Amino acid sequence: MNEQSHVILPNVDAAVRLATQAQRLFQDQSLVVRRAIVQAMRDAASANAERWGTMAVAETMMGRLKSKGIGGRPFFLGLHAQPVLTKLGLFKHEVFPHTDQAYKRGLYLPSGLTLTKPQIDVVCAAVREIAEGC
Repeated sequence: MNEQSHVILPNVDAAVRLATQAQRLFQDQSLVVRRAIVQAMRDAASANAERWGTMAVAETMMGRLKSKGIGGRPFFLGLHAQPVLTKLGLFKHEVFPHTDQAYKRGLYLPSGLTLTKPQIDVVCAAVREIAEGC
């Protein structure tokens, strides 16, 4: 992958220019290479569909909370699935379905010892409002 594969572009016009360049490069490739690229895209979409969908939902909730001045972030990957730990051979043949579901669907909300009751009420009201579709 080149360096531009992970660039966050400043605006839509820049994204369109980059996409146009990519399309020209793609068209110049042989049919075999284009088929391989398309298959790799299909494989990535298939392998990540559930996670990407879950991320979209979480990001929507996070975005709506942020618009109300409330921070949040997705859950971390469970320890049993952390690459550094699995490379060490830890958690082999162990399954943690609840942790996996929390990672896929969970969202951290503001918390801490300094959070006041009124702040907690604001967070709860915002989550309730969003959950109800307001």
